[in-house]
Amino acid sequence: MRRRRSWPYIHERCYKSGHVGYVVDLGVIHGKRVRRAFPTRSKAEKFARRIARLREKHGVAPLTLTSDAWVAAKRLHDLLVTYGLSLHDAYRHYIEEVIPFLRTPPVAEIADELLAEVEASGARPDTVRTLRTFLNEFKKRFGHRKITDIRKKELVEFCLRLDTKPKTRRNRRAMASQLFNFAIENDWALKNVASRLPIPHLEDKEPEILTVEQVKRLLIAADKCGVLGYVVLAVFAGIRPQELQRLDWSNVHVHDRVVVIQGSASKIHRRREVAILDTLLAWLARCRKESGPIAEGADFMDRLRQARTASGIHEWPNDVLRHTYATNHAAAFKNPGETARQMGHIGGLGILNKHYVAFVPEKEALRFWALLPDVVLGADTGEME
Repeated sequence: MRRRRSWPYIHERCYKSGHVGYVVDLGVIHGKRVRRAFPTRSKAEKFARRIARLREKHGVAPLTLTSDAWVAAKRLHDLLVTYGLSLHDAYRHYIEEVIPFLRTPPVAEIADELLAEVEASGARPDTVRTLRTFLNEFKKRFGHRKITDIRKKELVEFCLRLDTKPKTRRNRRAMASQLFNFAIENDWALKNVASRLPIPHLEDKEPEILTVEQVKRLLIAADKCGVLGYVVLAVFAGIRPQELQRLDWSNVHVHDRVVVIQGSASKIHRRREVAILDTLLAWLARCRKESGPIAEGADFMDRLRQARTASGIHEWPNDVLRHTYATNHAAAFKNPGETARQMGHIGGLGILNKHYVAFVPEKEALRFWALLPDVVLGADTGEME
């Protein structure tokens, strides 16, 4: 009785060159005969034993790999071992973090979809405009790539450019994070790389405000340029510039002594009521209308800039009128919580004092609230002080 040969079979082969080699014959697997050639019998037998154990443990599927695939697998295994990893770790990484995102659209398409969603959500025009500018720049840099391929170092160079101000860098980081979060929500990415960027430190400096004399000159110029209503509501009620541009005179209730800022006009989408104090009430008697936009006319912003120029105020920090109101309200009335409530400020008092309120003596604050029309305009001789 012939002894049955053990699998896999090893054949000796003599080549035309006279060299003798050994072929390990794995038989027909999935309709294809699979063989591997070796220069010596010992190497062929070693391979045959390993293949036999492999088939016993995993079946025939691994046997269909080409010799190049075996070599590549061995090289990958040796590399991973140096980092304490295994082929299974690599397999899991590609299954979970690479293959699911192979069909992810390029960054340019994701950016366009994000912008469309933000616009459809009813976001403020200035918010949309700022985001559009950033995304257009982002697309120029990364538009053709997949968002999953963008690395932290690249984002640091793009978002945290040293030639920009800390606040600008912080805003760019936030918008990049918004884009990554949008990709995650749509299953186009797994991680928000932008959230790992360092948060730029904003310089801790006292808010900038106008002096009493500067406010007086601005009121005179605003009266001449036809923007008095806007200025008095900003400086004596602390209403945000964006809110004033969406506010109507019908929201100013002088009999109830309150300005109602609807959620649709509010920066934070929350309705609030701002008290009309005596100083503001006196000014409204001069400029208030029954209805119509407070920022009226296509040339309104031009007239506002003319008033600022005529007042001789060359430096105009962001939200300076709102900061001027907050500082003088807190100094005169000694109630920071009420100051924050009037401003619609949702942060803690620490944030209010750090970013909105500068120091002025109580005496100076009382001078501010004493800027009544007959005092200011009565002293107007047609020239600025």
